[in-house]
Amino acid sequence: MCGKGSEDGETREEIEETDTRNERRMFRVHRFKRARRVQWFRLLIRGVEGTYPTLREVEFFENPKAEITFPTLALVVSTTGERKAPGEGGG
Repeated sequence: MCGKGSEDGETREEIEETDTRNERRMFRVHRFKRARRVQWFRLLIRGVEGTYPTLREVEFFENPKAEITFPTLALVVSTTGERKAPGEGGG
């Protein structure tokens, strides 16, 4: 995956900070080395694991050092083969 920025929609500059391979994280932050002025941003996804790529959200910040917060998450994985996680539900 890599990103390309363009001011005119014709000429695109690859933004090396966005070059990502074998990504498996739920959230991925790309911090640019410097602020850039672009009118178009193209995200090129070179390959996927599964049927198709999924992009949940894209947000751009004016300051490359902006503080970014993430929600508290819990990832529950069950290896029991049951549809419900252990302890889920009544009883």
